[in-house]
Amino acid sequence: LYGGEPIAKQLEALRRGAHIVVGTPGRVLDHLGRGTLRLDWLQTVVLDEADRMLDIGFEEDINRILQHTPPERQTVLFAATMPSPIRNLVKRYLSNPQWILVGAESEPVVEVEQTYYEVASADKLKGLHELLKAYKDGQTLIFCRTRSRVDRLVGSLLRLGYEALAIHGGMRQNQRNTAMNAFRNGRLKLLVATDVASRGIDIPEISYIINYDIPQTLEEYVHRIGRTGRMGRHGTAATFVSEWELDDFKPIRSRVGNKLQQRKLAIYA
Repeated sequence: LYGGEPIAKQLEALRRGAHIVVGTPGRVLDHLGRGTLRLDWLQTVVLDEADRMLDIGFEEDINRILQHTPPERQTVLFAATMPSPIRNLVKRYLSNPQWILVGAESEPVVEVEQTYYEVASADKLKGLHELLKAYKDGQTLIFCRTRSRVDRLVGSLLRLGYEALAIHGGMRQNQRNTAMNAFRNGRLKLLVATDVASRGIDIPEISYIINYDIPQTLEEYVHRIGRTGRMGRHGTAATFVSEWELDDFKPIRSRVGNKLQQRKLAIYA
């Protein structure tokens, strides 16, 4: 159940009945409000990528959905990080929860050539233009820190003559689907995203990752650059580090080590 597609198909599917329902918070709430989805006898709730859902503003929706579920349900919550909103959700809705840590500390992706460039904030767009001219033979995924920066960068790229689309949590589902489908089938060469997109993108043909803004943690860095170099292919990941980001980038640079090489942009030659 998700927005951006005709609701009639979903209504018909719900009338036929289902053992498992998978949905986005907004559309699930829509069906609860219509009375077309009832959770009285629900046994298990799974919140996948709960940290990301809360990060993009779904906390209130999730709370409202859980209030429709029986108290004796099982609740399973998956998250790559455990910020305070997640812990608050756990305290409120889980009874005697068991914490399970899966996997070891994130390791940088070995199939990816990793570089970083120190660049003044005012020169980031020029630097991006330089890299995109070198990366013209493949698809490129660009990461920005916030939705507004994604939208502004897409506007700047369009003015420079590039074909680019955005994908972030502030867009309608059908808009995200349009951008994703164009990128997946190769019609679109440039996609600009927030971190909300990084875990859901699995397109082997992505050749280049550009961190227009630095990731906040090593885990985010690994998730971002892991979108390239897939299925044995070679990938390239470049990170711009502005004068304001140097200190925040040091832990990532230290952890990745010699695999992360500094280079100089031609605009500073």
